[in-house]
Amino acid sequence: MKKITVTVIFLLVFTTCGAFAEEKTAKSCLEQGMARYDKKDTENALKSFREAIKIDPNFAQAYYSIAVIFDEQKKIDEALSYYEKTLKADPNYAKAYFNIATLYELRRQPAKAVKKYESFLKTTTRSDIYTEFAKEKIKELQTNQ
Repeated sequence: MKKITVTVIFLLVFTTCGAFAEEKTAKSCLEQGMARYDKKDTENALKSFREAIKIDPNFAQAYYSIAVIFDEQKKIDEALSYYEKTLKADPNYAKAYFNIATLYELRRQPAKAVKKYESFLKTTTRSDIYTEFAKEKIKELQTNQ
C-alpha cells in the first residue's frame, strides 16, 4: 500500500502543472494546456500556457499556443501580439511567420503579408503544401499591389 501511495504522489508531483510550484515545469504546463485545448477547454488551456510562460519566459511554443487560440477566436490583435512574442522567443519559429502573414492578409495589408510569407520561407525546413501556398501568395499579393 505504501508503494502505491508513493507512486501516486510521485505522478501527481512530476506530471502535472498543479499545486506543487517547485516541481512543475514549463513543459508540463504546456502539455496540460494542450490536453485542455484538445478537450475544447480553451480558458484553462490559456491558463496553463500562461503558467508555462511564467516558468520560462522564452518558451516560444507556449506563446504560439496562446496565439493559435486567439487566432481561432478571431481576436486578431491578440493573436498578432502572441505570434510576435513567439518570434521574439524563437526567431526561427516558421509557423508563426506563416500565421502572421495570413492575418495581415485579413487586414488587407499585403506588403506586410508578403514580408512574413518570405520570412516563413526563409525559416521553414520543410517543402510541403504550406511552402507552395506561401510562394503562390507572394506572387499573388505582389501582382495585386
